[in-house]
This record gives sequence, C-alpha cells and structure tokens, in this order.
Amino acid sequence: MKKILLLFILLIPFTNIYAQWYWTNPFPQGNSINTFKIISGKFVSVGECGTVQMTTDRGVTWQFSNTVADLRFDITALSCYDQNTYYAATYGNGGFFIKSTNAGLNWSVISTDIYPNGLSSRAIQFLDTDNGFLLSRYSLFTTSNGGINWSPPRSVNSIIEVRDLHFFNKDTGLVCGGDVLFPGASLIRTTNGGINWTVIITSLGLVNNMQFINSDTGFAFHDYLTYLTTDRGLTWDTLGNPDSLVGGYGHFFDYSTGYVMGKSLYFTTNSGANWTEKEYSIFHPLEMHFDNVNTGYITGSNNIISTSNGGLNWSNISGPTGNGTASTRLLSACFIDQNTGFVVGWTGALLKTTNSGENWNNVNTLTSTIYNHIADVDFINSSTGYCVRGNSWNGDLLKTTNGGNNWFVADSIAIPSGSLQSIKFVNQTLGYTVDNDGNIFRTTDSGNNWSLHMNLGNIELDNIIFADENTGFLSGYVHPYMASIYKTTNSGQNWALISNLDNQYILSLYAVDQNTVYAAGRGLLKSTNGGINWTQKLPGTLATTIFQNTYFSSDSVGYLAGTGIIYKSTNFGENWYPLYVPTNNYLYDIHFFNDNTGIIVGENATILKTTNGGGNFTSGINQISSQIPDGFSLHQNYPNPFNPSTNIAFDIAKNGFVQLKIYDITGREVSTLVNQDLKPGSYSYCWNPENLSSGIYFYILKTGSFISTRKMTFLK
Repeated sequence: MKKILLLFILLIPFTNIYAQWYWTNPFPQGNSINTFKIISGKFVSVGECGTVQMTTDRGVTWQFSNTVADLRFDITALSCYDQNTYYAATYGNGGFFIKSTNAGLNWSVISTDIYPNGLSSRAIQFLDTDNGFLLSRYSLFTTSNGGINWSPPRSVNSIIEVRDLHFFNKDTGLVCGGDVLFPGASLIRTTNGGINWTVIITSLGLVNNMQFINSDTGFAFHDYLTYLTTDRGLTWDTLGNPDSLVGGYGHFFDYSTGYVMGKSLYFTTNSGANWTEKEYSIFHPLEMHFDNVNTGYITGSNNIISTSNGGLNWSNISGPTGNGTASTRLLSACFIDQNTGFVVGWTGALLKTTNSGENWNNVNTLTSTIYNHIADVDFINSSTGYCVRGNSWNGDLLKTTNGGNNWFVADSIAIPSGSLQSIKFVNQTLGYTVDNDGNIFRTTDSGNNWSLHMNLGNIELDNIIFADENTGFLSGYVHPYMASIYKTTNSGQNWALISNLDNQYILSLYAVDQNTVYAAGRGLLKSTNGGINWTQKLPGTLATTIFQNTYFSSDSVGYLAGTGIIYKSTNFGENWYPLYVPTNNYLYDIHFFNDNTGIIVGENATILKTTNGGGNFTSGINQISSQIPDGFSLHQNYPNPFNPSTNIAFDIAKNGFVQLKIYDITGREVSTLVNQDLKPGSYSYCWNPENLSSGIYFYILKTGSFISTRKMTFLK
C-alpha cells in the first residue's frame, strides 16, 4: 500500500468553521453521520464528505471538520484507541486510512488504496499503536506498523454482510454480520489472524455489533437476540430478550446491566431476565452507545438524540426536526430585503430568516399529503408572497399576507393538470406561474385572481424569469435532451420560441439584463443577444456536468452550483474556477446580497453561507467525474492567458501513476502538480503560479505510455 505525505487540517469551533462557506442549516451541519464512538464523555462521529464532528457537552457546542487533508470521501469506520489516538477509514477510491494523535484536532492520511474501489470500511481495531485490523465489506486487512502498510486481503466471505470485528490478540478474533434473507453465518472466529475462519453462530438476520466488557466476557447483538460469551467467543448463550426486539444494537456495562435497541429501547439489570421499555423517537435508528448508565446517544437517518437520565427522556442534539428534516431538498430561495428571506423545498419545507440567513425557523405551510413539495417562492412586497407546491400531476398556490408568518391556500387558481414549477412577479400586480403541462397562468391584481393565460403545447415548463418589466424568459423541454427557450418583450402578454437546444436541458435561467442570459443544466450556456444564440462557457467534461443553478451578484461576478461543487467567475462568465464547499450534497439554488455575501441551498436541508465571496479559488486536484473516459487526454488550460490562476483539465482512462508537471520556456521544471496514482475519471487542477514571472509555460501529462504537452501564457 502506498504511504503518502502527512497532511493536517485543524478542527476549530463550530461557529465560522470555514473561511469560505459555513453551515447555517441544519444544526450543526448537514452531512450524514455514518458511525460514532464515546470516549471519556466525548461524542466523536464521522460521516459524509470527510466529516468529523465532536461534542463534550451533549450538543450544546460542537467542533467539526468537513475535510481531512481535503478528503471528500465518506468516512465509514472509526476507532478511538485512547483519549488522544483516533483512527478512521473511508468508502470509495480504494480507501483512505487516517489518524489523529490529539483527540481529533488534527488528522493525517497514513495510507491509501487499501481495498478495491467501490468497497467501504466497516470497522477498525488497534491492539496497540502498531498492530491493527481493518474490516471492509468482504475482507480483513492487518497492519503491524500503524497503518502505513496493510496485508493482502483475508477473506471473510462466509458472512454475506459484515458489520463489526473484535480481536483479543494478533491471532484470535471475531467478525460478525449475517444475511437478512437467508440463514447463514452471522459470527465467525479465527485463531490465525484471519487466514482461516470457523463459523460459530448461524442464523437468519444480522449480528450488528459486539462489545466486550473484559478480556473474556462479551455480548453480540443480533436483530432478534442477544448473545453472551465468557470464553472469548468460542461458545455463546442467548439472554432473555424483549418480545418486540427488532434490529438489535446494544451496550452493556457489566455482566448484568445493559441496553438493547430496536423499535424501542430496553434496559435490564439481571442479564435479560427482565426488561424495562424506554421509549424514544428517532427516524430509522442506526447506532447506540452509552458513556455510563445514564448518559447515552442514538444516531438515526435524520438526527442525533441524547439522554442524561438513563433513557427516561431524550432530546435532539442535532437538527433538524419537523419541516426541514434531513431528508428535505431545499429547492428555492427568495429574499425580501437584506435580512428577511425564505427557502422552500420538499415535504412542505418553508424556512424563514430575519438575519440574512444566519438562523432559520420552520414555518407551518399546511403540508398536504397530496401536494408534498414546494417548488418556488416569490414576494411582491414585504407582506405578500406566494409559493407554488404540488406533486407530479397537480398542485396549488400558497399565499401569505403577513410577511410569511402564516400561509393559506389561494383558491383563486384552477389548474387543469400538471404541477406548478416556478412563479415570478413582474411588478406589484402582474405575475406568472408555469406548470409541467405547458400552461402559463397569469394574475393582474397582485395574485388575488389567477387565470390560464396560454398553453404552449407539449412541453414541460420549469423556469420563468424577468430581466425587467418587459423582457422575460421561459425554459422547458419536450423530451430530456431537447431544451426550449421562450421570450417575451411585452411583459408576458406574448411568448415566442427563440431557441431549441439539442442534447441539452436547462435547470435554471438567470438574466443579467435583457441581452445577457445564462442557462445552467448540462454545463453553462451564455447568450449575449437575448437568448437567440448560446455558447457553452465550460470546457471539456465540465460542459456535460450537471449544474442546478447560476446567480450573478453583479455584472461580472457569478456563481454556479452543482453536486457538492461551486464555481465562480469574476470576468462576466467567461472563465470559471472551483470553490471549496463542505458537502457533497446536491445544491439547488443560490442567492447573493452582494459580491461577498450569499447563501446556497440544497438537499438534506442544506443552507451554506459565505461572507467573503466563497473564499479563494480552490488550488489543487479536483475529480469532476468518476465516469470512465474513452481515452487519456490533456485539455487546453482555461483561461489562457491567465492571471492569477488557471484550470488544467485531463482525463484518465485506467488506473495508474500520473504525473502533471510545469516547465518554463527553457525546459526547466518549475512545479509538480500531480505525482500519484489516480483512478479512472476526469480531473481538473487549479494552478496558481504565485512567485513565477510572466511568460510562456508548458504543462506535460504522463501516465503509462501516454504523454501529452500543451502551452499556456501567464500574465502578471
């Protein structure tokens, strides 16, 4: 396995974690948590996009990092060896193994490419600082030098789905798991370090986790049973179990006292002879740990709950709850002024802020099981606003007359079919909304009455915008790869088809003025003649990357949002540079108050804010697609000439060692940008020459027998 340079990222307090973007919803952040541990009263969890999240006061304050050496893969396994030494490993890209020696404050990447791409780590255990074990979905790996090198995989295929491991020494250990469909091995034992295995327990279902309270005595928690061993897992007895236990996960403090978790929480003080039920409320409970008999934590798909009185009462220590749960996609943002704004989305979510997006409150929107998501929101003044909501075949309008504090169904619109997708008011009285059945609805009295204005035929309309009171644009599609754009020059009275774009679809429109219009979808299109002609502004594979929205905070400064990515332009949309965002979530809408301050919203109730224009352009390598390209290629840098930085894009067709180097005009090597193994995919490197002088430079990509050279010009 490859040892790489140790890279460190400081974990700092929750407030204003990032100089670029920081979380304002949900609390404390919106990436999913995959697993957690309790060490000396400290809650330590890891999750998506390299998230490490910690609290020592049951969620009153948090420390977290969304990057470990710019790690954007999901962390799926965690082990706390002692109060200072933590280990973690990732899913995807062959596996990263990372380590902290100061209680999670700093992390280092120790090794990579541990297991085949597409597999995930499941569990980690270290016997000492040198000897450890890493369990992936199908294999066990061992190390004798602290994770710098790992053994070849040792199969655990006798278990269909592995979940946990426990080793007593370098030779003797256990792995558990099982199969929810067919009876089979659910706990296996080795006495030679995983080379050979003996099936100890066969069952239908999963043994989800194991816990040992001393060197010999431990528990294994099955979906329906709790097992006890006193001889290091050689033999097991079953404890008495609650009748309704399903999906068991457990924690014991001694031979007699412990908890098991299923549909409810159960507590015993006599080794399972009797159980006391303690209710809790959490969607899809995933994992449970207790620090002591009173203080414990449970993670679920949406949140984290904690108890300080032995499970009698539970409190949410991470949001969100109710409307705006972690499963919510936030689709659209609208601000009345610099302070007051609204964000809407799935499951009837409507959030309101009165302090420029720093804090958000859920607003009751009369969520309907029929019309289950809100697609768009717009206000005509500080008091009166409208939301469009619906499902795939129908919808309605919601209205507020008191600044968004209360909402009611506006019954003045009759929708023959289709779901309302977008709403926009041209002025205080004139407004439009469109649906996915080609209908345009119109109001001329501030929304008190609506009527069907026209039908454009067999087209799904999904965006309506206005550059001014006269000029507006509509976008939709007849089929997924034929986008159509309509235009009005008389305030929406008439609409004319001005563009049919083959092999393209549009997810959002933004008009800087009546001539300059942007369309985000497959890449980013720009028109400078009012939508008649369009030019793709993104090079290479970025031109086929899906972007959800674009927004210009001024004529020259624009932002482009996609799946866990933000790009920024400072030269009127001509060139775009990546910005770092602390999530891989889909990002659906953007709103900026000025060139520096703005928000982005997305799935899992994501709301991120920046006060410095999204931070500096990301320098370094960025994988922009994992789709395997047809061949190797090196693209022309953009912009070119450039100052202060430029993007170099390249495609890797198969696994291999890759070098990307920069040379000056004399042939002298001035910088090595990439010098590592890469998986197949498309990559981009943002290079900032910093201390180099102006002039012509050459960049060369080498991998295997492939060599390609291109020229670029740096202007200071």
